[in-house]
Amino acid sequence: MESKIGISFCGDEDEITRAGMLFETLSRKSGLVMILDDIWEEVSLEKVGIPEPSTGSKIVLTTRSFDVCRKMSCRAIKVKPLVEKESWKLFSEIFQMLQGWNQLQKRNALKELSEHKQSVNGLEDEVFQQLRFSYDRLKDLKLQHCFLNCALYPKDWRIEERDIVQLWIAEGL
Repeated sequence: MESKIGISFCGDEDEITRAGMLFETLSRKSGLVMILDDIWEEVSLEKVGIPEPSTGSKIVLTTRSFDVCRKMSCRAIKVKPLVEKESWKLFSEIFQMLQGWNQLQKRNALKELSEHKQSVNGLEDEVFQQLRFSYDRLKDLKLQHCFLNCALYPKDWRIEERDIVQLWIAEGL
């Protein structure tokens, strides 16, 4: 978001300074549409540096809670679920868009592993060899995809079982 609105945080700022910088930048913009997605509790827009929308600008927030809408003085628009036919059509369109995703993801992950291998030596090279050995021993393509999904997480990242299973389901694994 920072680059889209022309602001740069260095990371040393406190919350108040960041809010001030954001407020200053957004106050000079017009015709903005800012989307705050999946809001679960009241957010003070002023505290985080989001000014009242100026002419031509809008703030859209999504929430499942009418209470959040009420507390934030929002106009609530209830979104109705799609009927089965529309749902299936949307699902089919998304499925078509993602047809080649698994192959692309696998190729990119292997490329990253290969590039990383060139930059390691000693013990790290042994670790890479062991990982590659483990990957190659997985004869089932679906298991290889699952293995690569796990390899995409940063070192020491706690992978939530629910999240990884949802990812595998979404990819048809």
